[in-house]
Amino acid sequence: GDSTAMDGMFAEGERDFEARFERTFAPRFRAAQGGAALPEEEEEAAKRVLSALLGGIGHFRGTPELDNAASIPPEPQRDLIVPEPMTLLTATPCRAVFPRGFLWDEGFHQLLVSAWDARLSMHMLSTWLSSMYEYEGPDAPGQQGCR
Repeated sequence: GDSTAMDGMFAEGERDFEARFERTFAPRFRAAQGGAALPEEEEEAAKRVLSALLGGIGHFRGTPELDNAASIPPEPQRDLIVPEPMTLLTATPCRAVFPRGFLWDEGFHQLLVSAWDARLSMHMLSTWLSSMYEYEGPDAPGQQGCR
């Protein structure tokens, strides 16, 4: 029935993941271990970490609220910048407690994601780069910088 077909699909997905993990990370582990394979317990932990990271990738769309209080010089009349809606594809540091992207963590996440899937990594980074912009205006900080 349907459950047998689903079981087969899950088993196939697990085999594909295992094979891809072996191709992608085993050579790196061996290089780091002086040619030795990673102990099985550590390899299983690495697979769980990678699975959690990939499973925590989220697609967010909305209008961010950017606090401008730290601008130099301070601009009290512009405490909040509300830009156009944007899209962000990002790994989330902790889905239960912090279910949104965090740029600081994204660099660390991309160390694994880029090894696993370079195209996915480039797409994720492009959404972050697209979210970084300057607001316009004669008093905007950084007007003397690159545009």
